[in-house]
Amino acid sequence: MFSMVIDINECALSNKNNCSVNATCNNFVGGYNCTCKSGFNTSNGGIELLLSQCLDINECEFSSKNNCSANAICNNLVGGYMCTCKSGFNTSGGGIEYLSNQCLDINECALSNKNNCSVNATCNNLVGGYNCACKSGFNTSTGGIESLLNQCLDINECALSNKNNCSVNATCNNFVGGYNCTCKSGFNTSNGGIELLLSQCLDINECEFSSKNNCSANAICNNLVGGYMCTCKSGFNTSGGGIEYLSNQCLDINECALSNKNNCSVNATCNNLVGGYNCACKSGFNTSTGGIESLLNQCLDINECALSNKNNCSVNATCNNFVGGYNCTCKSGFNTSNGGIELLLSQCLGNKTYNKIYIVIFFFD
Repeated sequence: MFSMVIDINECALSNKNNCSVNATCNNFVGGYNCTCKSGFNTSNGGIELLLSQCLDINECEFSSKNNCSANAICNNLVGGYMCTCKSGFNTSGGGIEYLSNQCLDINECALSNKNNCSVNATCNNLVGGYNCACKSGFNTSTGGIESLLNQCLDINECALSNKNNCSVNATCNNFVGGYNCTCKSGFNTSNGGIELLLSQCLDINECEFSSKNNCSANAICNNLVGGYMCTCKSGFNTSGGGIEYLSNQCLDINECALSNKNNCSVNATCNNLVGGYNCACKSGFNTSTGGIESLLNQCLDINECALSNKNNCSVNATCNNFVGGYNCTCKSGFNTSNGGIELLLSQCLGNKTYNKIYIVIFFFD
């Protein structure tokens, strides 16, 4: 008759190991260890311990850790990274960049929906963008590249600077025997009339007067030459993700509903705020300063057993720390009234004898 001691597979029992979600549990005879998963590492590059957790590697901080090309932006993810094409570039499939599918220049001029050049302009493709040069016989008001606010127009007497005195803020109106200059939208003269050499068309700053702009309380008014635009404040956005209009207002972004909009760790709870969010540590976790979690001050497990004011274990019990909490198991010779874990209402007491159960394995020839 023989007896055998059987190894405990701590990795098969969640309450028998302290490996974090970022580590892999490896069982061996007489114990176990926790090795970091791909994309994670400890502060010293070794095995995970309670005081040296596996944390995300920011591959984007080190060029040797990512394969993003010069045409792509590196975006760090928990446990990895991805490369998204910069503006003016794309992959053949229109998605994320890989070694086999690089971000290449978009030829905006070959696609009518990718450029804003008018019929009076020629589209010129550039690396990462394009421009619109006026065709022969056409010009912009400034004589340069066409833009949405400065189109290529037919040249007439009003387009010749030596033939009229209209400023860039005014429109020249040709008529038989002369011309006049009327202020463009967003500009005005001091007397509100036709532009003269002594009474020029000047920009109206709509942002100085609430009656002149429609920006909401969630947007910032930006004065432009000849107009204004409303850009959403941090923590707010429009439904289309662009400039605010009366029909498309800046509303609060719920960063907590979008994993790519918040940096809360698995040990913290995301709380949406008007115009932002914060990450509050879950029960059993805390930051080094005891406050809100930040990228440089993560919520880590509190070792309640190392702090007498953090656990309620009696002198007859042993404190056992685990990720996110602790429990109190009775020392040898002591037990609770129900034989389980010590609680405030069920303390470990002595002077009782309890049966021990032994598992014996018999081998017969």
